[in-house]
Amino acid sequence: MLMIEIEMKYQVELKPNFLSNLDILDKKEVIDNYYDNNDYLLLKNGNFLRNRNNKFIDFKLFAGDKTHLYCEEKTFAFNYFNSNNEEISNMLERIGLKKVFFGSFNEFTKKLNLNMLAHIDRNRSYYKFENMEIVYDEVKDLGNFIEIEINVEDINHTHIDNKDKFESKLKKIGLVTEDVKYIKIGYVELYLKKNNPEIYRLGLYKG
Repeated sequence: MLMIEIEMKYQVELKPNFLSNLDILDKKEVIDNYYDNNDYLLLKNGNFLRNRNNKFIDFKLFAGDKTHLYCEEKTFAFNYFNSNNEEISNMLERIGLKKVFFGSFNEFTKKLNLNMLAHIDRNRSYYKFENMEIVYDEVKDLGNFIEIEINVEDINHTHIDNKDKFESKLKKIGLVTEDVKYIKIGYVELYLKKNNPEIYRLGLYKG
């Protein structure tokens, strides 16, 4: 089942004091490599294909929201690449790529003519508060960020249509302060905006 990921991102100078009141669930280095074809088909249509730590392949799909507040997401463990996987092939067709047969990730990228789009290296700390997953990211060459994520099984317009109300709650509990900057784009766009602005301008999301 595809999950709807609602995500709000803020750039911060320092780690928010509120996080010290929460138990840290995990802390680790996360390395994400994003891929696209020579025509930047995925970037132009708001879709993303991500290799996370050489363990998982994530499809983050445009779900009709140009504000970048939510997307559809599907994750596959790397062991799916040990055999021809019909579900992954169906996902490829959905984002405009051809259906291919493959036995490894390298074969997968080669057959689809995929190249590295962005490399995101960060130290990530995980927290939980109510129904929210909170992460604090120290992203190499980009800065420090907090992300608040909620996963739902379908588009919950109560969350989406009331973004300001939700943000007001974050400010009330001290997770987000008045001087914190809300970021309307993801790490891929931030990376491209800094390192390859010509390609950044091709993307669906701007900020």
